[in-house]
Amino acid sequence: MKAVLRCGNTRIPYLEVYKLIFLAWCLLPQTRGAQQVYYLIIHTILSQNEEEIDGAIAAVRDSISQVMTEIGQLGLEFIMEFMASMVD
Repeated sequence: MKAVLRCGNTRIPYLEVYKLIFLAWCLLPQTRGAQQVYYLIIHTILSQNEEEIDGAIAAVRDSISQVMTEIGQLGLEFIMEFMASMVD
């Protein structure tokens, strides 16, 4: 039986086997594969884009703060109107 995955015109034989080997390498504590993948790929990308990521987080935080302030003001207005209608 020949296991072949077609990606466009490219054929990669036994890709599932390679995936299984990679997954085992990542999960086994003896190889520390996941740690190596993190430091070689993920940490590098995050470090290179740290300022951009921090700016995006700050923008989202500011937007959420503004929206929550508006919601709070609307809630306060609703309560004030409700209380005024109760007095009448």
